[in-house]
Amino acid sequence: MAWAGQFPATTTTHPVSSAYLVTEQGAEHSVTIEDRILTIKEQLPVGYHSLHLSGAEPALVISAPIRAQVAPTGALGIMAPTYSMRSERGDSGIGTFRHLAQLADIGLVTGASVIGTLPLVATFPDEPSPYSPASRRAWNELFIDLTAAPGWEGENPTYSGDPLWVDYDIAGSSVRAAIADYAITVADLPQIQGRIDGFITANPEMARYAAFRATSDRHGRNWRAWPDDAAGHPD
Repeated sequence: MAWAGQFPATTTTHPVSSAYLVTEQGAEHSVTIEDRILTIKEQLPVGYHSLHLSGAEPALVISAPIRAQVAPTGALGIMAPTYSMRSERGDSGIGTFRHLAQLADIGLVTGASVIGTLPLVATFPDEPSPYSPASRRAWNELFIDLTAAPGWEGENPTYSGDPLWVDYDIAGSSVRAAIADYAITVADLPQIQGRIDGFITANPEMARYAAFRATSDRHGRNWRAWPDDAAGHPD
């Protein structure tokens, strides 16, 4: 841990001839080595950084503040679950990332210092709670505004359930079906497919996640109960 950006003097368990640190933002910091003690003079930004040592696998260095950001006296904050941000026009039964951005714009105009919402991580179709995620690295596809997706023609799915409630069975099924239709459409569009391929290249864990979700659709989300030949990836 690098509290307040200060990397502590660290003793290595084996001789190290060279070392450097790459920040989450991509900047490189030099590391001084003396009698197996590593030191970094510069203050590190907040984030997850990678410490590279000769003859060893990269090590994770977390730089974190020692106290929370102090809000000004009388500051205003707005808290709303994204799923509740329904729109009277083109209501698909659940809020979207665009609605969250619009709330942030409203907060900026009204002087809000912070916009809060519930976790936006991916969930399983039969377990919509953000506190039981399918992945903490992937966004929840139910919040996608398809009208902002490249190559999409048309509107978001129309919600047919109770307008006062978010019905995840109805809304989730229609949104996921629309995403499936979108995937088929863009498969024949080289420019968009190239962007998708580039994203997977930069984020290979998303390919594994997609395979996991596809397999869980077939065999259920309890991977321990999958048949032996179902798991395409050991992790």
